[in-house]
Amino acid sequence: DNIESVGVECEEEYLPTLLRDVLHSLVVKPEEILEEKPESAEKLKKYGKIKIKTNPEGAKVYLGAKYVGKTPYISGWLEAGEHEVTVTSPGYVTEAIKIQVQQKKLTFDGVIELKRQRGNIRVMSFPSDAKIFIDGKRKGSTKKGGMVVPSLTVGLHKVRIEKDKY
Repeated sequence: DNIESVGVECEEEYLPTLLRDVLHSLVVKPEEILEEKPESAEKLKKYGKIKIKTNPEGAKVYLGAKYVGKTPYISGWLEAGEHEVTVTSPGYVTEAIKIQVQQKKLTFDGVIELKRQRGNIRVMSFPSDAKIFIDGKRKGSTKKGGMVVPSLTVGLHKVRIEKDKY
């Protein structure tokens, strides 16, 4: 069946909800029909939304410098154009990306893979030439001045130092 027009009478404040319900009853792509439409069709042409997921979930999301929520995150209506999105999570590298918000669409329906922060530790022993184990894996031996163990994930680790006769 073809629908030529839909006539609806209601109070202005209920129009966005009613419009959404009518549109959802038609066969459409979900990314084309979004909730909380701007008040006028003219404004709708200038706005879009973004959807952001992270692995792991629960990262804080910032649009520009403003905190807007945690992942998974779907924005409110944003002006079409470039927006800077930053995601942060403790123990992970902060990721900042620029997203080009498209008019009348859900833009960037993607997953941002957060990378663990990494750091180095210096292990020293007296006497030197002791074996170093981190999380049960041998990493080397201490020398005069110690040994740097590179690229460990930020967080707690079990460090064991062994030397014969000690």
